[in-house]
Amino acid sequence: METATEPPSDLPTDGGPDPLTPSLAAAAAAAAAADNDLLSGLESGRESLRDLRLESAAMEEDLVLAQRQRDEAIGRAASLSETVDGLSSERDSLRGRTFFGPGQKSQARNVREKKAEFNTHSLSLFLSLSVALASSKLAEFCRLGVTRNLSIAGSQSRLGQLGSSAVSPSLWESMNPSIGTKTELLKSLVVSTGPCSRNPHKSGSYQCKMPLDLTSRKFLLLPMNYGGTQARARAKNVFRKYSTSAKMAESLTYKDAGVNIDAGSELVRRIAKMAPGIGGFGGLFPLGDSYLVAGTDGVGTKLKLAFETGIHETIGIDLVAMSVNDIVTSGAKPLFFLDYFATSHLDVDLAEKVVKGIVDGCQQADCTLLGGETAEMPDFYAEGEYDISGFAVGIVKKDSVIDGKDIVAGDVLIGLPSSGVHSNGFSLVRRVLARSDLSLTDQLPGEAVTVGEALMAPTVIYVNQVLNLINKGGIKGIAHITGGGFTDNIPRVFPKGLGATIYGDSWVVPPLFKWIQKVGNIEDSEMRRTFNMGIGMVLVVSPEAALRILGDNEITAYRIGDVVNGEGVRYC
Repeated sequence: METATEPPSDLPTDGGPDPLTPSLAAAAAAAAAADNDLLSGLESGRESLRDLRLESAAMEEDLVLAQRQRDEAIGRAASLSETVDGLSSERDSLRGRTFFGPGQKSQARNVREKKAEFNTHSLSLFLSLSVALASSKLAEFCRLGVTRNLSIAGSQSRLGQLGSSAVSPSLWESMNPSIGTKTELLKSLVVSTGPCSRNPHKSGSYQCKMPLDLTSRKFLLLPMNYGGTQARARAKNVFRKYSTSAKMAESLTYKDAGVNIDAGSELVRRIAKMAPGIGGFGGLFPLGDSYLVAGTDGVGTKLKLAFETGIHETIGIDLVAMSVNDIVTSGAKPLFFLDYFATSHLDVDLAEKVVKGIVDGCQQADCTLLGGETAEMPDFYAEGEYDISGFAVGIVKKDSVIDGKDIVAGDVLIGLPSSGVHSNGFSLVRRVLARSDLSLTDQLPGEAVTVGEALMAPTVIYVNQVLNLINKGGIKGIAHITGGGFTDNIPRVFPKGLGATIYGDSWVVPPLFKWIQKVGNIEDSEMRRTFNMGIGMVLVVSPEAALRILGDNEITAYRIGDVVNGEGVRYC
């Protein structure tokens, strides 16, 4: 059964006007207004977005420009650093010379001009790096008041000794046209991105650390005076650190440091034509049934570190060692030693320390200090510096000379440990120090001594140890590992046609050499040709003698390689 539903009584059923129509119209009008507001807001948002994009593009252009300026400044700094290094070397070679004869005034004027050119380029280098820092937004104020009384042209307080001479405004602007006045630069750039603290090595001064770039986080140490005077050597290191940090990946070589081993070998070859017999570790002079064996040497630029560290008591041991270790390679027992000490003005206390070291060295070598020469040479050496040379004479029976002629393939190389760098390679060491963020007073990584102490460790005197081994027999050749390292010194004792194979893992290379190689980014081949790598003396012995030596608990020795057919030194 179907049921019909009645419509609501309040709705019209006769086609009259709809009471909801006015409400719907009002709602439609409100919706239209809201749509208009939304469209207006969207358009406004689009305009704001366009503005933001334009601003972002402008900021990106500014950033690219800043990065380009930074890269150009760093490139300019790297170029200037090479100029500074070259001028520094030339200045050092000219410093303190006395000129005689015609052209004296001209040469003296040339010295002054070179010094002025060095100062100008050093200043330009510093400013270029400052611009690089500013472009990278790395510079900020060092909040310790260290800029008080600080003027790049002042005399009371100087930055890196460059304040010793004023810079004219025109020169300043020509070098750095966009960085403002000197005062503005110092207020904004003689600063750091790292903490500042009191310099523990210099009363009344501060030091701040600043990274050249935030990626590598390699920090530079920037000494800043607070009413005092920085040491010249310290200032020199600052600029070296700035100049080398821009090219930290560059590998250092001994030749880069100013020492050309090949040129030295060529000179020996030419001298040998005029004086046959030259070229061995010592020179032999026949005397009855014996030979007098003579040697002479110095300690190289290890003296520079003696000046910087103040360690003079052991440099005399180095001097004796360099000569007596050479002559003992022939089997000679040292008899006597002579020294030469030259300085600008004699400092009796300092000279006494040096001579005391020479006496100690002679006692270790069981020889006599027979005499020497002390020379005062004003204007030739820098104030407070000196140079030393030594001369040793020993004796060996003619039938006991160690000359290497009996060496054959299959013989064994025995290495005696060194105490460190000894007295060779210090020109390269000093380049590494200039690149490093460690000072001579900082602890050497992996050791319980400072960098300075490790480098200044006196050279081992091998005389008594080697003579005792010779007396037991089986020693066919001996190589003193000095300049030229394994690569050049070991072949000197071989007959033609023979070479050596060195086993690199047969001894532990001391941490000092690993640190030098890492900081200097030095190739393995360069290290082996420059440093002793922890082995100061190499004995070429028969296999039977090798077993005896290695089995002696009182001797520290390593089997480092073998003699093989074919000339040269190979490493494996």
